Amino acid sequence: MKLEIKSIYKFWHEYFSEGYKSIIKVCPDYLGMDFSVLKQSYQDFSLITIKDLERLKESLLTLEYTKNSKLNLFIGASTVPITPFVEILYSLILDIPIICRISKSYSLEFYEHFKSFAPKEIKKYIEFIHWDSEDNDIGKKIFEKADYIIIHANDSTIEKIKTLIPSNKKILTFGHKISFAIIDKNQITDLNIIIKKIKDDIQAFNQRGCLSPQLVYVINFKEIELLDFIKSLSQELKTLDKYLNPSQLYMRNAFLQEQLLIQKESKLFENILLSKDSHFNYNLGFFSIYLKSINNLNEIILDDLEDKVACIGHNLSNQELIYIQNRFKNTKIVDLGLMQRPNIIF
Repeated sequence: MKLEIKSIYKFWHEYFSEGYKSIIKVCPDYLGMDFSVLKQSYQDFSLITIKDLERLKESLLTLEYTKNSKLNLFIGASTVPITPFVEILYSLILDIPIICRISKSYSLEFYEHFKSFAPKEIKKYIEFIHWDSEDNDIGKKIFEKADYIIIHANDSTIEKIKTLIPSNKKILTFGHKISFAIIDKNQITDLNIIIKKIKDDIQAFNQRGCLSPQLVYVINFKEIELLDFIKSLSQELKTLDKYLNPSQLYMRNAFLQEQLLIQKESKLFENILLSKDSHFNYNLGFFSIYLKSINNLNEIILDDLEDKVACIGHNLSNQELIYIQNRFKNTKIVDLGLMQRPNIIF
């Protein structure tokens, strides 16, 4: 008997509107951060309607991996805890059972709690298993069972996993992505609100997800305005240091000092590096950020990373936004503060 959209919707809505709140009692230290970070994403998930799911199904049915699969295997990066939920939803809509690999750095209780809200007919479609990439024997057994294997990870991890997968298996991969924010001084009415929104985008998932801004471009800032902005943003980001242990703080500071030596004309403001390098920079994370002052949007130089942009947060004018939309056609482009609120329909 095939799953009905109404049944999937009821389960999904019940968990993401109210059910998830009790997870704090089940494993309060699961994320190593304030659990409220996830709250907004969960609330967004709860707003999905039956019509949204029906429209999503129509879209998914056009994809190759939905054809002739009797069992999907999802291998997600160990950086963002909610991606398995999204892939589960996709599989349920397509009436395909799914095994989700959960990194051993995470508790299975978190995911079994989610599954506990499902009715019997849906429970049998979902299986969670602890498995790290070095557990080759476990991996090979799972690969033999699955028809389609979906991998979310960095490029090197994907290549490593692919060596373990039989050649007759179908694979769908989502590799390395970058994200950045753009702030136009001329469009700011309240600087404190802008800073709070940037902090929200940086804070979620410990800045480890593909939607996390790694760099912030700023436009139309005079030098003194830029320094005031950096000082205020740095102070706001320092409030997140309570989520880091001494080792992480040491790693962040050492990395930023190293980058300061490499980028000769750059300036370091505690947790913000004002970079003079014209090319895209990767930050280490741990609530630090690269910042670049540019004169216009044409100065955003991504080299071979142009097609790897996952998300752009902004406060741009309509004219500036049109330029960005035309340049990054397959990218999630959202207002500042919304970068870490993934739209499943997107």
